[in-house]
Amino acid sequence: MLLSQFRRLDGQIQVVAREGTEAYEVASDQSLYDLALWCASARVSLSDCVLERGLGAAVDLDQLCEEGRVLPPVLHPDPAHVVVSGSPLALSEKADGSEKAAWFYRGAGDALVAPSAPVALPLFDFEGAVQPRIAGLYVIGTDALPCRIGFTLSRQYSNRFSRETGEAGMYGGEPRIAFGPELLVSVLPGVVSGTFRLMRGGEVVAMSPIILNVADPGHSVAELEKDLFGRGVFLRPGDVHIHMFGTPTAALFGETTALSGDVFEIEAAPFGLPLRNSVAAAPLHGSPETQPVRVL
Repeated sequence: MLLSQFRRLDGQIQVVAREGTEAYEVASDQSLYDLALWCASARVSLSDCVLERGLGAAVDLDQLCEEGRVLPPVLHPDPAHVVVSGSPLALSEKADGSEKAAWFYRGAGDALVAPSAPVALPLFDFEGAVQPRIAGLYVIGTDALPCRIGFTLSRQYSNRFSRETGEAGMYGGEPRIAFGPELLVSVLPGVVSGTFRLMRGGEVVAMSPIILNVADPGHSVAELEKDLFGRGVFLRPGDVHIHMFGTPTAALFGETTALSGDVFEIEAAPFGLPLRNSVAAAPLHGSPETQPVRVL
């Protein structure tokens, strides 16, 4: 089952379910976050919860994406209660015995942008390089137990400058993390294959295959999850966690510098619609300025 959500004309969030080619509204006024939190408390699966509530009108997800109304699959009412993190270890890379599970912090909910929304280049990124990832989405139940909601496509900036200087942790306060538009409510299939493209004027200017052997991983999902949720500070009831697992697909470097108006597209069959984000050449909210510290 694939789940997504969009903003209705009345401003409310509407959850959508899809199996096969047709997508339908879930007969509920709850957001996907609310449904997931209820399922965590009731100890029922999200798929069963959706089927129990039933399906309503058919929706055109492609049209909703074009209209910019599709939202990230899971949103918390308070962005401060969203933890965005990632792992530098690729699921399908074989460990050499010296590596261990690790993770890095990427920001809170205000670092997120919706599927199909423009994404500004970070100030440190002179190449506009983007790396495709698979994100696990989680909610912390009222009993402080982490519950995986599902998996979705995601993208993050990655470049030589940030790797060489170690400035890879934050993005200067700008919203630059995209994931979605659809959420796979299931375990990952044994093999994930897809394509990562940079589009310009409707033409492909750079492309890389995505091949992820989940059935024979170097670092399993369970291993990385154990490291992520092994700290009590990250088990605050009601919080949402978005964790980006590494893939062996390289970021687009070299002569593939992104230009304003270009589109990064990540597509993999298990995850439904592709994730597309256009590139804005400058930060969306202006360059950050250093503020002096006021002594109280």
